[in-house]
Amino acid sequence: MPHRRQNWAGDDPCWKLIAGVIELSNSDLILVEMKRIGWTIKQGRNYLQQNYNKQSRQQLSNDEIEEFLDYLKAQQL
Repeated sequence: MPHRRQNWAGDDPCWKLIAGVIELSNSDLILVEMKRIGWTIKQGRNYLQQNYNKQSRQQLSNDEIEEFLDYLKAQQL
């Protein structure tokens, strides 16, 4: 049986391993893709400035976030 707290007054705890998929936000996926291709935060910001005239991902519209993510995914190492 897994670890049980001292002075446990209730029924034995039920421990189950739950396998599942953790979905990352597009913002997190952008960071993952930037790391994959070796970009720094500064390189990402430069790209946003040149292509969207924006300083950060938080300023992008949903469509722009999708476009930026697609661009990063298409880049080879």
